[in-house]
Parts: sequence; C-alpha cells; structure tokens
Amino acid sequence: MPGRPPGGTGETPTKEQLGGSRVHARNAAVDLIAASEAEAFALIRRFLSYLPQGAYQLPPVAPCADPAGRRDDALLSAVPRDRRQPYRIRPILAAVFDAGSVLEAQRYGGSVVTALARLDGHPVGVVAGDPYISGGCLTVEGGEAVTRLADLCSTFHLPIGTPADARRARTLPPALVERILSRPVRPDRPARRWRAPATPPGAPCPGRARG
Repeated sequence: MPGRPPGGTGETPTKEQLGGSRVHARNAAVDLIAASEAEAFALIRRFLSYLPQGAYQLPPVAPCADPAGRRDDALLSAVPRDRRQPYRIRPILAAVFDAGSVLEAQRYGGSVVTALARLDGHPVGVVAGDPYISGGCLTVEGGEAVTRLADLCSTFHLPIGTPADARRARTLPPALVERILSRPVRPDRPARRWRAPATPPGAPCPGRARG
C-alpha cells in the first residue's frame, strides 16, 4: 500500500521511501541497522558491553586473548607516503585494536569512521577519516557522527583515539555554505568537555607496530 496519496508532484512514495530503515540510516536518526530481530539484540548486547552500568562508573575491562605486545608489520606500509593516494582505514583499525573488537558506532558518517573498540581489553572510542570518501574530509554527516560519539564517550569516560590524520572540512557549493559552517564545527564543542584522555589528530595511536 502506498504510504500516502500522490501530492503536487504526482509521486506515490511507499512507506519505506517515506521512513524506512534506509532513509533513517542516512539522516542520523538511527546509528545502526540490523537485518533481523536476533541480530538487533546481539548488536545491542555488544554495544552495551563497551559501557559501564552507569555514568558514575568506569568502563568494564574485558578479558583479552590478543597480546598487548603483538606486532603487525602490515601497518608499516598501510599508509602510503604519497598523501594523494588513498588507503583503507578499516583494516588499519582492525590491526591496531584488539582482534575482533572494532564496532562501528555510527554508519552514516560517510568520510568519518566512528567506532568503539578495545585496547588490551579497555574500551575506547575511535575517530578516523576514510580517504576513499571525500578524501577523508569532514562533512556534515561526519560532524554529526563525531559529535554523537564524543558525547557518548564523554558521558561514560571512554578515551578517544584519532589514529588517522585529521582532514579539513570539505568545500561545498555556495548553497550549502551556511550548513557546512554551522554543523561540522560541532565536534569541537563536546571535545572541550571531554574528561577522558584523547590522542590528538595525527598523533600515533597507542597500539601496535609503530614504525
């Protein structure tokens, strides 16, 4: 059944087109999408495992079978010396943090990957640019994702790591100048309220296989 009768445009959108999961996955109304109810509950349990029981407690430290001194030599050549050449950020995050611990917290960030992960069993937040999307530059969607992750980590005392180079805000057409100026700067605001430690953009991530 159509979601509503045709309007002035003559279109007949479906309910999914008006407010389905794909719509909300792009507009920051929801962070993650699950394919089934069972997967949704598993995703919720995993997400909550990074957080303490309340805002006045410290994050739980999970048992870690991944040695803290492990070295991954692939990291030495993962980032090209030529800054104009893009690289895949997700395999780098998977190699730096505890094996299997990286959980993307918001999947609408586009050029910015925001995630929860663990280092030696300790939960941390992660912010990294994806050079394959808009050159890793900060966009409106990326700003929303970083702001939401920053607020979460600030509330529950998770340190935040930025293992990739910080990129500049992407230049947009004049019609979007007002929006891009008013929203991508928002990640700086929760950053001023962080009480947990955070590695500065461009600094080596406290992980494995430093060159």
